[in-house]
Amino acid sequence: MVKVGRDLRERFAFFQEHAGYIIGERARCALHLARAELAAEDSGWAVEWEWEQDIDDSWMSEAERAKDHEWTCALLKDAGGNVLASLGGICDADRTYRRVVEAELADEALASERHEVRKARECAACLAL
Repeated sequence: MVKVGRDLRERFAFFQEHAGYIIGERARCALHLARAELAAEDSGWAVEWEWEQDIDDSWMSEAERAKDHEWTCALLKDAGGNVLASLGGICDADRTYRRVVEAELADEALASERHEVRKARECAACLAL
């Protein structure tokens, strides 16, 4: 349990530095991402990075478009290979940004999972009437 506490603190510090830039919410966002990253690891989830097939560089200047870029998409998959969340159109992501994206996808998948559990409980309550 001590390892998890220290591990969570280290993850929190990373995300506080590299993500969650909402004014007044930085610590809360960093904690969500740290917990999501841990939960994804505990659940055997992993992100697969693939080359993006359908890029949109319309937001770039002509000079920027002329340069070489690495376009990727991220697919968060469960242990069975099912896609839980994804994000595409990622341009020139370094290791730090990839970690942030992976944690954000895990947070999204966890939120979706919680939503499905709530819906199932509501359904069960309705059926019990």
